[in-house]
Amino acid sequence: MSQETDPMQPITFEENADAVAAELDTRLGQFNDQQAGPRNILKFVLEVRDDNDELVGGLVGETLWNTLYVGVLWVHVQHRGNGYGTALMERAQQVAREHGCDVVFLNTTTFQAPGFYAKLGYTVFGELADVPRGHRRLWFCKRLPAAPTRDRDALTLPVQP
Repeated sequence: MSQETDPMQPITFEENADAVAAELDTRLGQFNDQQAGPRNILKFVLEVRDDNDELVGGLVGETLWNTLYVGVLWVHVQHRGNGYGTALMERAQQVAREHGCDVVFLNTTTFQAPGFYAKLGYTVFGELADVPRGHRRLWFCKRLPAAPTRDRDALTLPVQP
């Protein structure tokens, strides 16, 4: 429609507008589903707790189509270097494969753990300098190996004469 028949409406600013954000997400999701098929969304949390039920570490992930986005990976400073981060990432990759994902991606900053992700086989595919100021935000990804397939012959029963 032209601006003459549909004049631009004013833009409003809202903070903490969860209902509007949810509606926007739903509407964009409907469009995306039409273009690329079902989004395969699974939001999950992995957690590690000590004997006192204190949080030692955790991961927040979300699958989308054939990808897993790791939004948060955190291990308590006292427990870093003990394998929890690696174990959480490996478990997340397992969840990803179980839900049809073949790519994992995430972002971190230069003062967080870029070397950790590189050791796990992740590669940088994007960088934003001076965010936050004096640092860089890095985007990492990793292609997952194909999930093992079952040997069809092992599943075939012998034919009885």
